[in-house]
Amino acid sequence: MDNMKFFAFRYFLVPFKQKTLFSSEIENKNDIMRNIFKEIEKTNKITHKIPNKFNKKNTLYFTHKFSNDIYLCKFSHEKQITKHEEINDDIQSTKDIDLPFIYLIIDLQRQIILFQKNTSTFRRITTAANKFKKWTEIEIKNFDFSFKIEEITYENTFWDYVDKSTEIYNLNLHLNSPNLFEGKLKAEDLLKKLKGFFNNTETDINLENEEGKLTLKKDILKSFIKYIAGGGGKWRLDSNYSGKRQKLKSQKNENIKIIEFPKNIEENLNTEYKIIIKNKIMEIDDIMNDKNDL
Repeated sequence: MDNMKFFAFRYFLVPFKQKTLFSSEIENKNDIMRNIFKEIEKTNKITHKIPNKFNKKNTLYFTHKFSNDIYLCKFSHEKQITKHEEINDDIQSTKDIDLPFIYLIIDLQRQIILFQKNTSTFRRITTAANKFKKWTEIEIKNFDFSFKIEEITYENTFWDYVDKSTEIYNLNLHLNSPNLFEGKLKAEDLLKKLKGFFNNTETDINLENEEGKLTLKKDILKSFIKYIAGGGGKWRLDSNYSGKRQKLKSQKNENIKIIEFPKNIEENLNTEYKIIIKNKIMEIDDIMNDKNDL
């Protein structure tokens, strides 16, 4: 049986307002998301109209709770379809509403979301992530938090590009303000200091050499690239790669970490399956010991 593929993302809840020393920021932000999913568990669904020119509804449906922090849901995207029916011995066109969906697995403790790849619902996985981001922004609009979501990627892809580039013109690192890696990375320490000074929700580091002679030291940049690979941001590299100048990005589909589950996921909700899902999420979350990046 073919498996379903899930793309791994990390979400951040970053406070707009400055927090006092020893404040319970982490507990508060986790409670916000936990309360949302407790409500979904209670009501079975939450629907929001996403504000854009189409004004369509997106709905998150409760499917199963694997643990206090791990949920399986369906995320639907409202579409209007045209049906052709026989009416009074003739064929007539009628409008109807269709609700294609993807499965979504979320770990509220690790702040990881797995989006099912289903191009008939969302052509691009980033579209699914952006729709969920807008859905969540409506849910948390009464709180002083910014909701951000980034791909969890392979760290070694960046260094492969660097090693095989003959000229490097620019490197941009886009980093979300830290709130989940528990001080494991030096980059996080710097970002915490910057947030303490400026109360910024994002940080951009831009390095440029217009002659293509930019030097990228691994011992200096490794912590930042690992932070990004863990879902803490994104990078963009402008270099001469494979014989031509290219702008390479961390968010390419082939660079996003993928987990596979059987297609009959709703028929495998037993204890053994719960352990499998938890272990796979833990593997994705292990930013310090990523075997895929060795």
